[in-house]
Parts: sequence; C-alpha cells; structure tokens
Amino acid sequence: MKIRLLFIFLFLKFVPSNAQNQADLEHNYGAYPGFNGNINKIVVNSSGKVLIGGDFTTYNGTIHSKIISLNDDGSLNNNIIFGTGFNNSVNDIILQPDGKILIGGLFTTYNTSNQKFLLRLNSDGSIDNSFAPNIEITSNQITNFKSILLQSDGKIIISIDYRDPNNGQIKNLLRRLNTDGSIDNDFNIDTSLVANNNNTIDIKSLALDLNNKLLVSWYLSPLFGGTVDSGLMRLNTDGSKDSSFYAQQSYNAAYVKSLADGKILLSANGDLIRLNNDGTLDPSFTIQSTLTKHIWDISSISIQQDGKYIITGKGFMNFSINGKDYNHIFRVSSTGELDNNFNVGTGFDNAVNTLALDINERPIVGGTFSTYNNQTNNKIIQLDIFGQVHLKFGSGNGFDNEINSICTQTDGKTVLTGYFDAYNNQIEKKIIKLNNDGSKDTSFNTGTGFDRAALTSYLQTDGKLIVGGGFSNYNGNSIKNLVRLNTDGTIDNSFLINKRFNGSVYTISLQNDGKILAGGFFFTNPDFYDNLKRFNTDGSLDTSFNIGSGFNNITRKIIVQNDGKLLIGGAFTLFNGSTRNRLVRLNSNGSLDTSFLIGNSFTSGTIYDIIEQTDGKIILVGDFHYSNAGVEKDYLIRLNPNGTLDNTFLFSPDYLDGLKSIALQPDGKILLGLKVYFKGTQIRIGVARLNTDGSLDTTFDNNQAFIDDFSAGADFKINDLEIQNDGKILVAGKFTNYQTQPSSSLVRLLGSNTLSQNKFDSNKISLYPIPSNEHIHLTVPETLLISSYEIYDLKGRKIKNETSIHDKLINISNLSQGSYIVKLQTSEGIFIKRIIKE
Repeated sequence: MKIRLLFIFLFLKFVPSNAQNQADLEHNYGAYPGFNGNINKIVVNSSGKVLIGGDFTTYNGTIHSKIISLNDDGSLNNNIIFGTGFNNSVNDIILQPDGKILIGGLFTTYNTSNQKFLLRLNSDGSIDNSFAPNIEITSNQITNFKSILLQSDGKIIISIDYRDPNNGQIKNLLRRLNTDGSIDNDFNIDTSLVANNNNTIDIKSLALDLNNKLLVSWYLSPLFGGTVDSGLMRLNTDGSKDSSFYAQQSYNAAYVKSLADGKILLSANGDLIRLNNDGTLDPSFTIQSTLTKHIWDISSISIQQDGKYIITGKGFMNFSINGKDYNHIFRVSSTGELDNNFNVGTGFDNAVNTLALDINERPIVGGTFSTYNNQTNNKIIQLDIFGQVHLKFGSGNGFDNEINSICTQTDGKTVLTGYFDAYNNQIEKKIIKLNNDGSKDTSFNTGTGFDRAALTSYLQTDGKLIVGGGFSNYNGNSIKNLVRLNTDGTIDNSFLINKRFNGSVYTISLQNDGKILAGGFFFTNPDFYDNLKRFNTDGSLDTSFNIGSGFNNITRKIIVQNDGKLLIGGAFTLFNGSTRNRLVRLNSNGSLDTSFLIGNSFTSGTIYDIIEQTDGKIILVGDFHYSNAGVEKDYLIRLNPNGTLDNTFLFSPDYLDGLKSIALQPDGKILLGLKVYFKGTQIRIGVARLNTDGSLDTTFDNNQAFIDDFSAGADFKINDLEIQNDGKILVAGKFTNYQTQPSSSLVRLLGSNTLSQNKFDSNKISLYPIPSNEHIHLTVPETLLISSYEIYDLKGRKIKNETSIHDKLINISNLSQGSYIVKLQTSEGIFIKRIIKE
C-alpha cells in the first residue's frame, strides 16, 4: 500500500495550485523566532561571517536545513549557498585555512547528493569532490558523530560512536584521515577504546596539542591496551599511548582544551583544573570553592586575548554566588577567579552546546535554550564583552515550540498548551490564552507557567481548565502533572489531588456528572500498572472506579460516550490481566464492557485520537494496524457502535504518515491532522478532509501548505484541530510555514461559516430567539414532523438528547453560557443550526 516518499517529493513539484478554498490561511500567529531546532556548532571566519550547524530546518521562518551562514548583523550571508542543506543533524564544523569547510553529523544527504556523516565543502557551499571520506560504519550503526579535529598538516581526526552489531555495545571509532579522505594507516590505536566492566564508554572530548598529539577524555574509565587508565590520555602521532603523560585528578573527565602555552584545561569530576604539559596539576590555576562540583558537562571553553576563559555547558552550573545565578555560562581569569564583570544575570534556561568569539571577542552562544537572563532568546544570542545582550538573531514573533492542545471558549478565545516558552517575544511557559485576533488575553494570568510540557487540556463548561502533562510546578507552586485552573489562570484550590503522579498525563476527559478521567503513563508501583484514574470533582480519587491492575502501557485518548461508557485508546496490550490491544470500552464503574466486539484486532502501533459520531459510530486514528477476519486496515478506521468494523467507510490512501488528530464538523465531514496523505493524484500535507463515507473531500485542498517543513525533513506534526463557533479551523502542532508564509505552530483556516443540512429546504424551519437564556422557539410548517433533537457542544460532545419536542420549544435553561449545535431529526431530513445560550 505504501509508496516511496521520494516519489511523493518529486510528485509535489508538479501539483498545480487551486483557487481559494476552506483550507486556505485565514490568520497566522507570527513567524518562528530564530532557529526551530537546536544549534550544535558555531564558527566565525576571519571576515566575521558566522557559520551555524545543528538540528534546525528554519531561520526566522524560512527554510535552512541544518546549516546556515549569517552576516555579523544576523542577516543571511548570500555568498555561500547550501541549497536544500542536510537531511539530518550537523554536529561539528571546522574551517580550514584555505576556506574550505569540514562538516560532520548524522546526515546521509547534502543538497540532494548522497554524503554520509562527513564531507568537505568549498567556500561557496559546493561539494569538494577531491575529498572522499572512508568511513566503514553503516548508517544504522552510528549513534553519534562527536567531533572533527584538523591537524596542522591538514590530516583529519574524527570521533564517532557506533553500536557493535555483534554484541550491541556502544563503541567509539577514532580515525585519522588523509587530506583526500582516505584512512591514514600510520595512525593505529590499540583496538580503539572498549568498555570497562560492561559499562558503555562515553568519550566526551578530543583536543590536539601543539605537537599534533591527541588528548582523549572520557567520562568512565575505559580499558586502553588492557589497562585501566585515568580519565585523560595522550596519544602519539602514530596512535600509540604516550606513556610519558599521566593526567592527575582526571577521573570522570568531561572536556579538554589545549592551550597555546602547552598547558591543558580539563573538566573532571565536576571541577575545572589546569594541567601542565606532562599531566601534572598546575597549582597557579584554582577555581573558587563555590564552583567546585558544579562544572559538569562543559561544552565549550573560549579563550580571550587577555587570557580569560568563557566557559559554557549543557547540564551544569545552576549555582548562585553572592546572590548571583550562573546558569550554563561564566567567565574566569587565567588564574581561576570568577569574573564578576561578566554579568550574565540568571544565564540560560537550558543547555549551551557551542560558543564562538567574533572578531571583536564578543561571544556568540548556541544551544537548546529559549531564554537568557529571563528574556526570550531562542537557541542563539550574541553577548558583549560584559555579558549583556549585543544581538538577538531571531526576529520572529510566533510560538517558539510545539503546541499540543487547543481549547476554544464560546467567546472565541483560545487556550493553548504545549512545549513552547515564548509567544510574540514574551515569555509564556507552556500555556497561554489568546484573543480572537491573536493577541494575548491578559486577564488569564499564568505567571511563570509550567516548568515542563503541558500535554493535554480540557475546558469545563464553567470555564475552568484542566491541564495535564509532565510538569512538576505551575507558577511557582509545586503541583505534579494534573491541575485545574480558574478562569483567571490561578490554581483552583477546590480541586486537590492527594497523591502525586509519577508519570505524564496525556489525556483528560470529563463525565456528565463532573468526574474527571486522566490517562497517560503512570503507575502506583512497578507491579501495578493502571495508567488511568478517575477523580471526583474535588480531586479526591473515585474509589468506585475499579480497573483492577489496569493497563500495561500508555493510554492516549479517553472518550466518554453518550451512555456514560468509556472508550480508551493507546499503546497497551493488557487490561486488568487480560489481553486487550490498544482499544477497550469500559463500563462506568471501570469494568470491561464485553458487549464491545473489538477483540484484539489491533496488532501494532498506537491509537492517538478517537471521535464518536452523532450516530454512535466511532472513528479511530493513529499509527496502528488492524487485522480481523482477513480484513487489514491501517491508520484510520470507523467502527459500528458495537465495535465491529464499519465496512461502508471507504478510507484507503495509497500512502499515509503521521496521523495523530481528528475533528468532526457539524455536517459530519472529518478533518485529519497528519503529515502526508497520498491517493492517486491527490496529495495532502498536514491537513485533509474526508467525506462522511471516508473518501477524500477534494474541495478542501490547502495546496500542500506544509510542504516547506515536510520536504525539509523537519520534525513537523499536527497535534490538534478545533473548529471555532464561526466555522474557522484552528490547526496546532509543530511547523514553521503554511502556504509558504511563516506560521509558527498555529494557524487558522478559512473553514466554513455555514452548517450543512440535507434532503429539504432549510428555510422551512426557523429558531428564535438567538441568543436565549431559557427556551428556543421553533417555527415549522404543519406538514413537517420533528421526531427528536440533540444538542452538542463545540467539541462534538452530545449534551442533550430528546425524543420529542413539546410546544415547539427547546429547553436550554440548564446549559452553561456559550455556543451549541442543535440537530433536528425531521420527516424530510436533518436540520442543523448553531444556537447561543446567554
């Protein structure tokens, strides 16, 4: 059923664009600020041009896959052209004296050419075909390309981690290559470095001294030549061990830097030391005691002309001295004294991977961070010589990371949760409420927000918001993985969970009686897997809900059906000790509903989203495989209310990938959030719409709106879809472009402001008054009979079901304020109308 993605990429080039339709962009929420992925390496050439490599695919909303060159003001350097760039991460970059560029990483292609792990570019970005590196490791064995070193004679040393296919052990490949890329057979180390006591080796850093001898540091103590050594060794130019060198105090060495005078800076066992050329300790360099045991996982040390060292790190240096915080960066003198003139404020909120000094000795810093000194600075920043911000590279004003969930209020305001840390260049930690025009609703005050990802949310009819995720703190309050917020963003203290989750909450649902269901990947102890809890409205555990030993793996979606039964989807294969693959229906007390005839038809994958149609049929999406009685289905199926397969549903793409979200329109059409859909000559990237029978709705075509992200190999995904009460469609996830316009993680599509009804003239029926706070009156001809009506909220949940209408009145007095959908079953067909409760 699947076809090659390469064919899809080529096919997309020739798909004509269509006229404006409901899938066209109505509103974007700003461009992605700066880089949309981590920065691994920064180098600056003699003219001040900045070369940057990493995991990113865009810069300020435009495609630049894994590599870019910028001018000193942050603008694009057009003198070097990288084309489509790399298909996977760039980890290290070395500038040769002749202007050529050595690049190493996990990539296998560059600008559509097959280039694995290591290549050399000319100064204009073209491939240097005189360099043909010989790397004997296959693509599926390499786990990390760590570093490149350039000797003074032009020879190249590379360090690569790989998995031994014979025993699964992680090993390190150290090779020296000649200038043409061939293996230098004069460099022979003793069977490389292997693991000690069955622990995997972790070589952290390499450096070349003034005589081209190789310094090798590692975190554990490996065997070299059959003997246990210290955390730092030196190899002769032929690869043999230099027995004249023994590094003192070098256990758990993490980073090594060779200095111009022959001395060596070394991070070891959480401290920073300086060694003489023979490995003895240099007593003239001593860091202050407050820094000791804080300096772990150094990523870079840059040396200024005055001899001061700027030091950055990945997972270290969250410490305070005299009221000052030093997070991931600090500067010391040549003797080890902390330089208080380098004022970094609170520093970085996440890892610094690389640092380079420009021609004026101003540090350019890159990594995974999103803030510097409590201000938004995404992945890269340039500081002045005093640690103050000199240049912000990112000029975008959209979300700086992924959005996981959307909750739209009846007034059109939207609450968003996810991984993001900033919006519109302001810090917004994992949660924000937006007005309809995209501005922040300042009445919803989240303060410092969540410390970690908010994965799911659910809006109660009273406006309170339940949020689940992997967090442990909200706005300075210790609260783990599940919280209910008031309409102003404060914690609802009437909802207090007496036990903490020990894993993430991925899905939340609400019963009609107000009880709250939370699912995810959490458990009471290693022998008791449940991954599902039900809470009373005050947060106490509902002990009447008994699921026994529960689920053995993650639950991703909970649906409360109209009859109160629960549909649970996920990646589990056991429920309460019995085999139940990825989907079950439970009775309201938590027992298994044996009348639901799904059996164990899902043989692999995960169910990510579930929707119940108004007729009781159930639509499931995910990366699963369904197999039952010779019928094989993938990705999306529709079940009858009893769990049997609905064979009238015609969904059958030639290829599909990344389907995780679904929404049901009032007219029964189905919106899909996915990566790519391919059927015949029809391509859909990001969003597709199906007719009620499962066939593709060809009138809904976004013209491959997400093609820039998709073809660039970005980690692009659609996590949630929601239809607003005006018919417009919100699409959230992880992306940077829509229909070639910079659009970061959230867009709003035109959608439709009309509701479909069928089989008769809708003008025969009128409803009034709208809005109303008590009753809706119906005007209908005498010949038209109304047999029943249903009321739905804008999430598609059935709120009310009446089999008859008395005095042509619909009672809405017990509904909360907001917008709803009324569906009338008449003698001539179905009539659908949106109403508003005041």
